[in-house]
Amino acid sequence: MPCPKFLLIVLMLAVSCQSQQSTTPATKSGCLQNLNGQFVLLTDGGGQIVLKGDHDTMFGYTGKQVKVTGTVKPHKKNAKPAEMHVSEVKKLADACQ
Repeated sequence: MPCPKFLLIVLMLAVSCQSQQSTTPATKSGCLQNLNGQFVLLTDGGGQIVLKGDHDTMFGYTGKQVKVTGTVKPHKKNAKPAEMHVSEVKKLADACQ
């Protein structure tokens, strides 16, 4: 029978690896829009990223070209668009292009 300490170490490593893969730091730019009550970044490549974070901050950037920094949850098989937990928003232009 395997040593309980060994099993505990293996379990801790597996959880650590899984938590590191659950989010990815990223910076994206695009047009910040409020669609159906949720904030969405319409990226230059035509994609959409649902933005999560401080409502009042993001509301002030609605309709502007922005650069957002945060962590992105990876796509699940049937879950689109991606979701980003925003830590910083920077205005690039007063209007979307």
